[in-house]
Amino acid sequence: AMLHEAGLSGAFWPEAHEYATTVYNMTISKTLIDSTPHEALRGTKPDVSTLRVFGSRCHVRVSPELRHKLDAHSLDGIFCGFT
Repeated sequence: AMLHEAGLSGAFWPEAHEYATTVYNMTISKTLIDSTPHEALRGTKPDVSTLRVFGSRCHVRVSPELRHKLDAHSLDGIFCGFT
């Protein structure tokens, strides 16, 4: 469903699966009783402010070493998860 909504091909399935797992681990679990798998593993609450919509447009910063004076500072991209 994530790939279809984002208009991406099946080649992005591994990224979609990894991001879905990340989001799932940040949500409350019935078996952990008012806790998330992230909290159980790391002992801290997850930072959900970093979450973005999978497949949304984003801008990828180009490192200063890889660009010249008049080159663009960022490139258009599609958000496929975190590195």
